Amino acid sequence: MKKFVGFVNVVKMKGRRFTNLSDYVECEIPDYVEANLKIAREALMEAVAETSEEYMERYLSGEEFSDDEISTALKEKYLQRRYCACNDGFRSGRTGIQGTYDGN
Repeated sequence: MKKFVGFVNVVKMKGRRFTNLSDYVECEIPDYVEANLKIAREALMEAVAETSEEYMERYLSGEEFSDDEISTALKEKYLQRRYCACNDGFRSGRTGIQGTYDGN
């Protein structure tokens, strides 16, 4: 059985390694997650682009979105019930759950 030791914040593109149940420190993003991370990041950028014509034009021209733009677009989609937040935390001991609530 593999141990859940951390996560990657796809919005901020930063690795996080747990120091206990809900506290973490920043760390390098492991090489073994790069392929799936690229897929997740691209899906996230497409979702952000779909929130407005301006964002879609920027996305199609290859522009990057800021962390604030991504967060705002996701909150908008969530409030419109067009997006559902997901978390890969463990229910047992709540490992990884608090970061989702805090937006980390």
